[in-house]
Amino acid sequence: MKTLWIVLALAFAGCQATPDAPTRTQNLEWDRVRAQLALRNAQRHVEARNLGSARRELEGAIGSGSATADVHVMLARVAIEAGHWHAVEPNLAAAERLEPDHASVHAVRGLLAEAQGRWTAAAQSYAIASKRLPTNERIQVARMRALEAAGHDVNVNRHVADPAAGHSSTGVLLIAGNRELNAGRADSALRYYDAALRKQPGSRPAWNGRAMALYALGRHGEVVAALRDRVGDTDASRLQLTLARSALVTESYPIAVRMLQAHVERRRDDADAWLDLARAFFLMDRPQQTEQALRETLALQPRNATAAMLWGHMRFRSGQFNEAALAYERASKLGAGDHRTLAALIDASRRRFALQVRSEQPRAAVAQRMVNSAQPTNQGGDG
Repeated sequence: MKTLWIVLALAFAGCQATPDAPTRTQNLEWDRVRAQLALRNAQRHVEARNLGSARRELEGAIGSGSATADVHVMLARVAIEAGHWHAVEPNLAAAERLEPDHASVHAVRGLLAEAQGRWTAAAQSYAIASKRLPTNERIQVARMRALEAAGHDVNVNRHVADPAAGHSSTGVLLIAGNRELNAGRADSALRYYDAALRKQPGSRPAWNGRAMALYALGRHGEVVAALRDRVGDTDASRLQLTLARSALVTESYPIAVRMLQAHVERRRDDADAWLDLARAFFLMDRPQQTEQALRETLALQPRNATAAMLWGHMRFRSGQFNEAALAYERASKLGAGDHRTLAALIDASRRRFALQVRSEQPRAAVAQRMVNSAQPTNQGGDG
């Protein structure tokens, strides 16, 4: 910061010493300084997860004529973090116009492709970036990660020591953890993620991978503890669903609802997520929201047996026993649950409905007599 203020002071002194308009060199230097300030402030905002503030800082630098390739690249990275993917490529193209051989452009293209699940494209972008930055281990690791996700056989083992020994880099440990998790070896994956976190305690990929491994092991309380303050509305859907489903198991229903609502806002065609949202609302005793989420589920999957069964539970709870019996019968035909359990639910609904009808009959008769007694009678004659 001291050096930065010296640069500012020199630039200001140069302007003061020249009575005429500032020279082109002074203007360029001042633009460069303003761009550096914007980049530092934006980085601070990103670290604090204030992505909107970071975006405004960078856009302010561009609007004031202080745009550099680094500013556009940083703005593209912020857009990826915020899930605003449409804004990424225009900024990368602007960076290339200002600096055609900018080393980080292809690395950020790789990040975008990863965020969108385009693993082969990500690996290709990282390969180009690694040629321009051959000593950058993070890009090499990112390329290995993308190749692994694309289904290519990457020889990770030669890069990875025993996770307890602490010799491997964080990135390689993450790749090894992902491989173990994808192979169904969650215990082994957890050891790699823990080793990565010992090296880099703030690593979000390591925290996320660790949560996935814990979820696979059925340790749902630890999943909620690990992710509840780390996953937001704009994070990857897989993380949101992992946290939401662990929250359902541990009865942390508000967390489940928040994550599922964020997910279906982006993926309205995910019937399973809508059904989980309906289940969360039902367990919170919010009938209107339960019905709405179930209608979304059934619009996507009309023959969803679990949704039909939950519809029956909802109707039974609200005292609509005939509708509950019909829903349970449909769920049974669709193959939901245990046949004996459903038969018992159908029987209970019918019994409750019969009692309901019998209890309403006397009241209806009394009401009819009251109506009859209130009607005027003919007192005779034509007068």
